[in-house]
Amino acid sequence: MEKIPRIYIEGSVYYVTSRGDNEKVIFKDNGDFRTYIELLKKYKKQLGCRVFSFILLPNHVHLLIEPREGCTVSRIMHALNSNYTKYFNSRYGRKGHLLQERAKITILEKHGYLLGVSAYIHKNPCKLGFADDPGAYEFSSYRAFAGQGQGSLFDMEAERREMEALLSQAADMPLTYPEYIGSLPAPEMEALGNELARKNILGSDDFVAKVRAEVEREKSSAGAGARGENSVFSLRAKMLIPVFCVIAVSLLLVQVNLKNRLKNISRQKDMEYSERLMKDREFIKKDLQELYRADLVSYQAMQKRLDIEKKKVIELTEEREKAKGGKK
Repeated sequence: MEKIPRIYIEGSVYYVTSRGDNEKVIFKDNGDFRTYIELLKKYKKQLGCRVFSFILLPNHVHLLIEPREGCTVSRIMHALNSNYTKYFNSRYGRKGHLLQERAKITILEKHGYLLGVSAYIHKNPCKLGFADDPGAYEFSSYRAFAGQGQGSLFDMEAERREMEALLSQAADMPLTYPEYIGSLPAPEMEALGNELARKNILGSDDFVAKVRAEVEREKSSAGAGARGENSVFSLRAKMLIPVFCVIAVSLLLVQVNLKNRLKNISRQKDMEYSERLMKDREFIKKDLQELYRADLVSYQAMQKRLDIEKKKVIELTEEREKAKGGKK
């Protein structure tokens, strides 16, 4: 499928399908349905778009939106889905994506497809077995167009009048919206559903050509913008080269200075260590010398005492020998 512009194009409406991530349920109860509708009401008014049809089903949403000039359908869907995701995650204590990141969007020629796609949207509950009649399904815009009252839904009076004007032009005899939907054969609705699934643009040849021209214009504009940005970036890069050179030289000088400082600090530490080691050696040497002198004095004193004791022993021995000789 070709990429289509998600901007305002005169005479067009956007068919949007937004699904739960991995087809997960995105509406668990009536409170969830009503919250999404309130958000749709809020952003319809705030962003000035028109909502021609909608239906909320358990795991996906169908919308038929006409954005205004200056407001893209992407902006509308981002505001709607991101805020609903925040609500849902907060209510059910979960994190992460709730809806698929990129909604399926088909751009339609308004005059030729507004009524048919609106009918296709409103017939979805019957097709999927949620209701026997479109009016029996609460969470859709069908009742606003069928004259059954809007209940808790928002104002769609302008859209209703435009749909009635198209209905009056579409048949020889004016039809009400329920009569129009009832007149559409199932094969026709199925064929329209297949077209919506396969194509991104539906309309006359002139309309398709206009949209594709807009695609090309947008691509060219984006390309020119990118080239302009590249030129500006290239100029800025050239202007920054001298700055980067100065920064590089400065960093190199800082690195050299740091290395020299580290070398000087290392030398100083080595000298301080050597001096301390010498002082420790001198202190130990003096201490050992003092210990040696003290030990030497002690040894000499002990030696003298031994000599005295030895002399006393000799004298006693001689006296004993003399005593023995006198007795004889």
